[in-house]
Amino acid sequence: MVLTATANAGSTVSWVNCIANGGAVGGTSTTATCTFTNLQASVSARVTFAAGEFGVTANAGGTGAGSVSSSPAGISYLYNAASTGTAYFDLGATVVLTAAASAGSTASWSDCVAHGGSLGGSATFATCTFANLQSAKSATATFTLNQYTVTANATGTGTGSIGSNPAGISYAYGGGITTGNASFGAGATVVLTATADAGSTVSWNDCVANGGTAGGTATAATCTFTGLSSARSATATFTEYMVKMVNDGNPADIHYNNTINGVYGMNGAATSVSIFARDTLPMATVLMDQNIAARLVGGFALHFVDNPTAYTTIGSLTIDAGTVTIDRIIIR
Repeated sequence: MVLTATANAGSTVSWVNCIANGGAVGGTSTTATCTFTNLQASVSARVTFAAGEFGVTANAGGTGAGSVSSSPAGISYLYNAASTGTAYFDLGATVVLTAAASAGSTASWSDCVAHGGSLGGSATFATCTFANLQSAKSATATFTLNQYTVTANATGTGTGSIGSNPAGISYAYGGGITTGNASFGAGATVVLTATADAGSTVSWNDCVANGGTAGGTATAATCTFTGLSSARSATATFTEYMVKMVNDGNPADIHYNNTINGVYGMNGAATSVSIFARDTLPMATVLMDQNIAARLVGGFALHFVDNPTAYTTIGSLTIDAGTVTIDRIIIR
């Protein structure tokens, strides 16, 4: 004689004293059998039905960070120290999975509804609820690191280039491009570097006002945004020098300054120099006191473009040593 116990959905079944009473057990946890062979006397067996348990798995992925937990308790871990957790819950239970995003991240459940759940919460505290549990379930939380735009503008009379670290912004100023931007993750430290071309200087004129820290030099200026938590911007101002001096014996030996006296004092071993002054050079006194031959030419436009009809005005010219030839210079 074979006794068969069949469990309803969500339950399991077993024969607890079949063997003790001379029988043999078989079947499965949902259809269990107890078999008595060659029956010679009255026999009995007791069957036990138990409520089933189902596994609920909460996975996690993405570029951000946060924590995953369940209610009732059972699943609890930090992402990205771990990326999955599973716990077992009774038939008919309501299980709420919660993805709590860390600062600078957002959270969402990407397949909760597809697996029979319902979504709730917010972008920083997202929930996935499986009500009346009847089978195993799973869902995946996606943590996304917030991205913020950093913009680097450029202006001024000079030329140069702008770049960022981490990479993302890179352009040359002076050829028509005046801005560049890129997105960086929350909490990142972004360093903007403005590098002036020869003949120019550069500075960040609103870096500090916009939450950054200015550094570097007049030819390689930096603006650093630390712990990025919102969009940021800064403007680099490139300024062309007013005076250029060329070593006549070595044309590659070029010096720049904003005054004639300043550039004249930068002469090294040259015995003959040509000094070119912008037509907008502020008027000042000029002293020539080196035993060299100097040619002083005025009237140059922006980027030292020659303009034969323009002049540069100086306050006075004193020659204490050497020789000086002047062209397009007005002495007041």
